[in-house]
Amino acid sequence: MKSNPFCALLSAFFITLLAACNGSTAVQTTVNQNLPAVYAGSVNWVDANGDNWPDLFMCGRDSLGQPFAGLFQQIRVTAPGLTAISFQHQSNAGFLPLLDASSDWADVNGDGKPDLLLCGCQTLKRCTTLIYLNQGNGQFTALDPGITGLHDGQVRWGDLEGDGDLDILVSGYSPEFFHYTEVFVNDGNLHFTPAKTALEGFAAPRLSWADMDGDGDLDLAIAGFNRGDTLKMQVWEFANGAYRMMDGFGQTAPWYGTLRWVNLDQDKHLELFTSGFQNGKSMHITYDWNGTGWTHLSTNIPPAFHLDADFADLDQDNDQDILLSGNTGGSFKTLVLKNNGQGNFISTGQALDGYSDPLLKWADVDGDGDFDFIIMGGNPQNPLHTRIFLNKNNQFSN
Repeated sequence: MKSNPFCALLSAFFITLLAACNGSTAVQTTVNQNLPAVYAGSVNWVDANGDNWPDLFMCGRDSLGQPFAGLFQQIRVTAPGLTAISFQHQSNAGFLPLLDASSDWADVNGDGKPDLLLCGCQTLKRCTTLIYLNQGNGQFTALDPGITGLHDGQVRWGDLEGDGDLDILVSGYSPEFFHYTEVFVNDGNLHFTPAKTALEGFAAPRLSWADMDGDGDLDLAIAGFNRGDTLKMQVWEFANGAYRMMDGFGQTAPWYGTLRWVNLDQDKHLELFTSGFQNGKSMHITYDWNGTGWTHLSTNIPPAFHLDADFADLDQDNDQDILLSGNTGGSFKTLVLKNNGQGNFISTGQALDGYSDPLLKWADVDGDGDFDFIIMGGNPQNPLHTRIFLNKNNQFSN
């Protein structure tokens, strides 16, 4: 998992310097694509060292199926007409390698540096949830918050009640195969206690934690297999200090898919984007909350499964566009779709290689003010690999 960016950086430096000497004035950005890839895990962009450039974190199973967790610092070399970017593995960070992992980053102790929340398993019977406090020098200190470790789980930072302290949401199933979903409340001193909510436990969950209705606290959308191994989706509204399950979803739930709170039509409420596999076919439904009930928002986003998706304001028109990759009905595709401001999406028309069960994220990798993206995964034609695509006038290349 070690990467040595020096040779690639040096090569890019001299090639572009030669072009500059020959009269070329165009600025070229290159990215060394020599990165590992993981599956059954997660990927995050995070400025871990405070240099204002996004670094890369990944965790999950590597290409041999072994556990991995690693931080890759962005290294930049600049010269007239050149920015050469690579990512160097910070092997001294000390993260515990975990299978089937989930991660999230936020500044939990208020020192201005992002900290890592990590959940996963070393073996079938050894699962853990850990906090890694960022010391600011590439070093992290592990803190055990006393939270159950979970298989195929999901973890999120979030301020449940708006008190300024980050709490923890976890969902998955324990080594004893107990289905579990709970919020652990932070007392402000990094002591976490269970909120004892009425949330239902799920295996292999997909979840999103955000303020859906604008009342200042966090509502939960979650889908997965309950204790009866039934695929379900639920939305829980947090109000008056407790969670209340909302109606209107029936048996609709994405499998091999994703769900996300996101504002697609510029109203006062978040929509719930869902996509995955159900009843033998791919599905996509976006639910729109009108203040009293749920309706379906027509979006023109194609149904897909074995997918991942992420949202960002790609063209800076104050609405959320989508990056989606997966099986869109017999073929694997990666799509960039632009939002027209009313929640309808139009393809950019660019053909990109598709992936099965990918991990992907938007970020401004090269610092030019627009969104680039990373994607890792594979398909029947290509093994597991990682690619970073840079955005030039809303066209992407790697």
